[in-house]
Amino acid sequence: MLKRRIIPLLLVEGPNLVKGKGFDNWRRVGTLIPAINVQNSRDVDELVIVDSGATKQDRGFDFSILSQARGRCSVPLTVGGGIRSLEEASILIQEGADKVLVGSSCVTSMRLVSQIAERFGSQAVIVSVDARREGANVSCWSHGGTKRLEVHPVERGLQAVQAGAGEVLVNSIDRDGEMNGFDIEIMGQMARELLAPVIAAGGAGSVRDVVDLFDQAPVAAVAVGSLFQFTEATPRSIRSALAVRGHPVRSTD
Repeated sequence: MLKRRIIPLLLVEGPNLVKGKGFDNWRRVGTLIPAINVQNSRDVDELVIVDSGATKQDRGFDFSILSQARGRCSVPLTVGGGIRSLEEASILIQEGADKVLVGSSCVTSMRLVSQIAERFGSQAVIVSVDARREGANVSCWSHGGTKRLEVHPVERGLQAVQAGAGEVLVNSIDRDGEMNGFDIEIMGQMARELLAPVIAAGGAGSVRDVVDLFDQAPVAAVAVGSLFQFTEATPRSIRSALAVRGHPVRSTD
């Protein structure tokens, strides 16, 4: 049985670590290199670093971010934000990224996903699906939550997997930065219907929130930011709580 993964998610603009709510209201909360050093010391399962300013500034990925992370990150590293071509993805992977995260560049076509998967394998490409709850319904958005797509998040996830994505990262826009728990309904639906691992993001405010998610939805992993920056929770404390509940996790003893 695959181990459940706990993945810190770092949002950066240049050298700065930033946080927001609902994909908006950004503020500086630190710098990248110390954050990487902290996560390395915690023996995390993986690390995701996203250039949060790339899409909203209509530019490509800031390669200096990878330069800062390379050589310091001792765990599998995923980078994303503004990746718009196979050439950009290739440079990132050749320069040390294990996986690339793509999203807005795939709004009209999943061709980039197929290109990356064909060259480097499905395990090297993750597609980001941004979901927003609107009453009883859930909609799919892109470009940092500014453009509504005429497709359900599940359908977009299915398109990504069909194109070759090895994993799908589901972001809950309305839970982002709120630290009041995951949208377990949409995370569970995505995880049950996609034939690929689903990483849930948006809403973790306590170890209990993460345990509740894994108890109720068959997701493969969680990507968390605020939980590790503003509380005493650590990947080890989450893994311990999950192990008590019978979930398979990587041992770090």
